[in-house]
Amino acid sequence: MDVEPLEFEFLTSPGSKPVIVADHNYELAIISTDGQTIRRMKVNHTMGGRYALVRFDSKKEPYLCVMGHIRYYMPYSVLYIFNPDGELVYRRLVGKNKGLATFPLKDGSEALLAGDGASVYFYKPTDKLLGE
Repeated sequence: MDVEPLEFEFLTSPGSKPVIVADHNYELAIISTDGQTIRRMKVNHTMGGRYALVRFDSKKEPYLCVMGHIRYYMPYSVLYIFNPDGELVYRRLVGKNKGLATFPLKDGSEALLAGDGASVYFYKPTDKLLGE
């Protein structure tokens, strides 16, 4: 592994190989389980990351969703959604990061639930915000 993460999380998604998301110095690294860096992505948050792989289309690779605090002393977080190619397709300022989870849908795809303490945001495959 060629990064020294401040935080990391092991993520899995049905039908995909598990990956490690390493968060360090305004950058995310997606790392395979054998330690190889798959891709790097720039972000503007500094700490407190929550991560989820969300399969918005059951026939395609999952999206990486990330929510992290902008600064430790500010009451805001930012939610990022990256497509399977690592391109940022959505970014939104939200309240303090409280949770990120996937929600299975009847057609085999998944929706994203993002909570900031005051609200829960629900993103589903048909939302135009994904730029697809």
